[in-house]
Amino acid sequence: MTYAEFKTVIRNYVADSSADVTVAAADAIRHLSNFFWLDDEDTSLTGNGTTTIFLKPSGTIGIYGVLVGDEEYEEIALDERERMDVCRDGGQNRFYQTATEIVFLCAPGSGKTITLHRRVAFTVPTADGTALDIPERYLPVAALLGVARYLRRLVLLTATSKASMPEVDINEIRRVLKEVTDEVDQEIKRIKQANV
Repeated sequence: MTYAEFKTVIRNYVADSSADVTVAAADAIRHLSNFFWLDDEDTSLTGNGTTTIFLKPSGTIGIYGVLVGDEEYEEIALDERERMDVCRDGGQNRFYQTATEIVFLCAPGSGKTITLHRRVAFTVPTADGTALDIPERYLPVAALLGVARYLRRLVLLTATSKASMPEVDINEIRRVLKEVTDEVDQEIKRIKQANV
């Protein structure tokens, strides 16, 4: 499905073919990554023998495995790093991660490829003709998230600038928003149960 088709689906749900749903669509794609993600293997980092801190590649939600060359590295918790003597006593082949960085206790060897097994966020396309990277089974939830985002915006606009909006009862919009939000929750539960 393309980004343009995704926006059309949201417009169809809200029954308004002229609705500006661009912000709602982008927010829905970003928000979907809170529940689901793509698994990816990234090989863009290379050790140089001295650097221990690397920025996580763009879009990384979390890293669940690291190889440096052919050697597997073990993740430690942030609070464990104090116990590790940097390159002795089990410090080698270990790493920890922060929100934006991956930190090795010992610098990976020079010229060795660092392979990150990671979870990545879905990409918000910049052009309408771009295909979404969202798996098909998640598209219904993504569309409902877009509808919920659009309705929330409509509630806020109606509440703050009633004169410029069509004649819509704010309580009716809130009721519909609650129904859509409940449907999103049910869809997410259904998909997660099917993935078990």
